[in-house]
Amino acid sequence: MELFQVLLLLILGLIGWFALTRIPLLRKMAPGPLGLPIVGSLFHLLNNDAIEEFQKYKKKYGKVFSVSAGNFYITVVTDYRLIIDNLKKDEFQGRPDFELWESRNGGNRNRGVLFCEGPVWHEQRRFVLRGLRDFGFGKESMEGMLIHELQDLQNTLRKDVGKPVNLSGVFNASVLNSLWYIVTGNRFELTDPTLKTLITLLIDNIRSSLITTPALFFFWPVKYGLIGRGTFQNSLKFRENIKKMLHNVIDEHLETYKEGEIRDFVDAYIQQIKASSDGSSFYSEEGKKNLYSVLLDLFVAGAETTSTTLQWCMLYLSRNPRVQKKVQEEIDNVIGKSRPPNRGDKPRLIYLEAVLNEVHRMCSLVPFSVYHKATKDSEIGGYFIPKQSVVFFSIYDAHHDEGYWGDPNTFRPERFLDETETKLIRHEPLIPFSSGKRQCLGETLARDTLFLFFTGLLQTFSFEIDPECANNDIRGSPSFVSSPKPFKVIITERK
Repeated sequence: MELFQVLLLLILGLIGWFALTRIPLLRKMAPGPLGLPIVGSLFHLLNNDAIEEFQKYKKKYGKVFSVSAGNFYITVVTDYRLIIDNLKKDEFQGRPDFELWESRNGGNRNRGVLFCEGPVWHEQRRFVLRGLRDFGFGKESMEGMLIHELQDLQNTLRKDVGKPVNLSGVFNASVLNSLWYIVTGNRFELTDPTLKTLITLLIDNIRSSLITTPALFFFWPVKYGLIGRGTFQNSLKFRENIKKMLHNVIDEHLETYKEGEIRDFVDAYIQQIKASSDGSSFYSEEGKKNLYSVLLDLFVAGAETTSTTLQWCMLYLSRNPRVQKKVQEEIDNVIGKSRPPNRGDKPRLIYLEAVLNEVHRMCSLVPFSVYHKATKDSEIGGYFIPKQSVVFFSIYDAHHDEGYWGDPNTFRPERFLDETETKLIRHEPLIPFSSGKRQCLGETLARDTLFLFFTGLLQTFSFEIDPECANNDIRGSPSFVSSPKPFKVIITERK
């Protein structure tokens, strides 16, 4: 049989398989673009901004629609009421079976806390919440450390007063140090070359992770260098660097660990490993592998998200000088200029909190949350959701619902204030840290860090957009974490 005939039979076979297996299922699912056999809509989405494409799909197919990418069915939910209700349901607490996540976790996807599910997730999540509370949330020592990081950051920015400054990467070191302190009890110097290398790799790794990156949905061509070779190699480089760093921390703690002398989060985890029995995700070597994955989750999820939110804060305020001035007046009235801020100031900084809420809403930092998986056949909005399929809960659409917000594309902090501007208004669709059982574990720490840094920076400096900055586009990148496009500001120290 000639090669042409073999290829023809293969193609016909694939089309037949697609017709017999997929089309009947797609008829029960939410409507959406059919896509191509095998790859679905993946390559179309790669060539376009996924958020913009999904807005077109929403207009055409409704607030619940389906797309396929590689071998995965994806249901996209854009109605905020459906998002909030279904994020609470047990059947949507799974994580997709992505080979990339499995590779990241040493050949076992179900490790750590961010990308795992089931009993391992429940056990690890419970411990991590307790550990973050014991060594971070609400602790005076933690607040003192954050103030120290703030003052170091202020001193760093003073060196660039009056010059155009690109803020990309500027905040990462201070934020990452906050997490490093909780985990290890130590900190980096901001000039440490190891820290600078780690931050560069971290930023590149996060920002190259598109919402529909082929490494997730179509892994083997990426793995073998057929597509996305540069992005994947950068990801591997980042992984090796941070793996070495985290394993050094773990090994050092194992060597110096003393029973009853718990210095930090890693010590607490080692204590849990030693107290566990067979069958636990903390037991023996599996426990050590889970410790590595948990640390990786904390740093990757925590360091880049808070620092990028600070970038968004400075971009919006530099483009809205009236809002910036009003925030500074409130800080001057409540705190003054003779002392740094503390968490106790938060209830009196009403307008500042409204501004932070509006920044969260506008930037929608993680536009589709961390992807969920249906653990059994289910339904959303009357549409069938097959077991093992991926669900995108669109935080972006909850934050930009025109029917709810009225003018979602306008930066207007006053929407979070009552008529007297003395009380904050809670808006249910505002869910920057997601919602339900998968809500961000580090939300309290992230909010505290963001509040103290933002308040301290506006107390000390004013930020003006560089008049020569060519970027007038305040839309975020179409990445897993939405970062602002490059911009520069002129920093002025307040007198």
